[in-house]
Amino acid sequence: MHKRIPEERALALQVLAGTKDFDAIREAVLAQAGAIPLSAAHPDADRLIERGNLLANWAASYSGRDIAGNHNLAVARGLAQSDFQIDLAGVLQRMAVRRFRAGQQHRRMASMIEVPNFNSYEFPTVDSDCRLLPLNDEHHQRDAASIKIFNGVSARVRTYGRSIHVSRQAIVNSQILELHQLFGNIGAHAARLEARALAELIASNPTLADAEPMFHVDHGNLITGTLGLSGLDAALGALRNQQTPGEEKADLPGAHLLVPANLEATAKSLVHQNGLGLEVHSSCWLTTANQWYVLADPSLAPVVGLMHLTGSDFPSVSPERDEKDRGGALMGAYFDFAAVALDRVGIVQVTPE
Repeated sequence: MHKRIPEERALALQVLAGTKDFDAIREAVLAQAGAIPLSAAHPDADRLIERGNLLANWAASYSGRDIAGNHNLAVARGLAQSDFQIDLAGVLQRMAVRRFRAGQQHRRMASMIEVPNFNSYEFPTVDSDCRLLPLNDEHHQRDAASIKIFNGVSARVRTYGRSIHVSRQAIVNSQILELHQLFGNIGAHAARLEARALAELIASNPTLADAEPMFHVDHGNLITGTLGLSGLDAALGALRNQQTPGEEKADLPGAHLLVPANLEATAKSLVHQNGLGLEVHSSCWLTTANQWYVLADPSLAPVVGLMHLTGSDFPSVSPERDEKDRGGALMGAYFDFAAVALDRVGIVQVTPE
């Protein structure tokens, strides 16, 4: 955001881009791409779109007033300015994040975990008898709860990324729709990466901090059955009857039904026809046919988590140095995350009979 614009930059912006406000042209680009409604954009956005050549004019406005009479040279000079590349990256990131946000249903099954850096973090398991007991007349309780903390599963955030060259031709031709599609696809891919990691983690039956698998008959969360009302009854019953570390019944209501792609229609029909309060999630990365899962709300019982850097749970786009000097702007698209297994109380796996 340009709070103070040098005099020559302000003049070039007005002459070449047709506005005095950098926010106006940014939002005009986003509105023409369809990333924001025109009605919600800057008041000048409509006029700038009608004027045409948005990207070219935007780049040219960063060149300074000394070459305002030579538009092609102004575009070339503006493209090379770090300020323009930073602002362009911000717009492209908004395009990516918009599609990313549209593919986030899987996050409702997971606990969102913020960490400050890329170091490895451990998520310990707490074993305790935390039942509240009746007090005597003096409001004293002699038996104090003992807490055991086991070493937890370790995980660290990893970076996934790709460099994308935005050519000078794309800027000169104002190929806003094409750029929106390209960076929107990057955002959609980031969402798929996260969803895949979560599904594959659950399907792998990960080993938890107690050196035991997440799913096992001894833990009461591995049963057999088919996806129907009776099978769902059994799964929901198992979820409520799971034992906490303090050997109490968890009494957890089911919130999410996770099924492989071949059971999606069956699951949605089952939930809808019976008025069940379950959100259906279907994943093509659950490769064992007819194996499905019921999960509690992660705010009540976190069993899987998604780790992100603090304040950055979305794809980012930033300028990169182009060693090949191809002209245009080289952008780096990055997504930092990791999926981690946290607990088994709150999830039940149902395998075919």
